[in-house]
Amino acid sequence: HVSRRQFLQTIGAIAGGVAAASLASRLRAAAPTAGTQAGFSVNIAFDPTDPIASSGPAQWAVNHLRNALTARGVAIRPQADLTIRLVRMRPEPGARDVPEALAIDNASDAKFVNVGGPDPLGMVYAITELADRVRLSADVRRALADSQLNAEFPANSYRGIFRMFTSENED
Repeated sequence: HVSRRQFLQTIGAIAGGVAAASLASRLRAAAPTAGTQAGFSVNIAFDPTDPIASSGPAQWAVNHLRNALTARGVAIRPQADLTIRLVRMRPEPGARDVPEALAIDNASDAKFVNVGGPDPLGMVYAITELADRVRLSADVRRALADSQLNAEFPANSYRGIFRMFTSENED
């Protein structure tokens, strides 16, 4: 005799296993194949004296981009087919610095992609955007080389609420 609790635990474990196996097979089928970019190489260049590009958050994002590139079979070396330059950039020429904004520009040729922002978080957002393009694109070379000017600004000037909104009449 199986108790109701044991029955539900067994059925739940079986259903969870079936769902996990189904999801895993769908993800494998939808994911681009690693190693399809054989022969393509990238260099990630930045000025080590630049406080934004050499900041801890930006270097974390660079490592994230390197991992995405190598997972797709792209070689990272100094003399490469494409150079990703991390530079302090304004999202639009002549625009003022907007914190956490990002800009990606292919520098009018397919050999360089300029990536940056006016502050470390903007730089992180730009670099991780490239990492997502690498990870999700069927053709990494095209995803990086054809990077059109992409400027994004935060929708809100504040990321949180700094004071409680209360009502003396309602409290």
